[in-house]
Amino acid sequence: MSFPHSFTLKRNFYEEVRMYDASLEPWLRSEYKNIFEAEKAFNDYKIAKQKTKPSLFKRLIDSLNFSSFSMGGITNKSIEDYLSQSRDHYDLEQRERNLMNGHVRFA
Repeated sequence: MSFPHSFTLKRNFYEEVRMYDASLEPWLRSEYKNIFEAEKAFNDYKIAKQKTKPSLFKRLIDSLNFSSFSMGGITNKSIEDYLSQSRDHYDLEQRERNLMNGHVRFA
């Protein structure tokens, strides 16, 4: 079944897709033969893309957050106690490596 203005709708729709992201057009043409299903998929894609993109303010706050450098309640005493329990030089190196890589959690 063909609608009278389906060719114009299709042309306008794919022009909009090309303006948004040209790499989507071949995928939409091959995946969806019905223009209305392609429009729905494209609109869903745009909505999902907008939701995942953080705002400028959020990106600024995240760039100023240095949570990776926080010690999280770890004291020098707890680190010294952990390292002093090593059995030999090799064990001490392993414990230091685990500590530096963040594989050790203190309660």
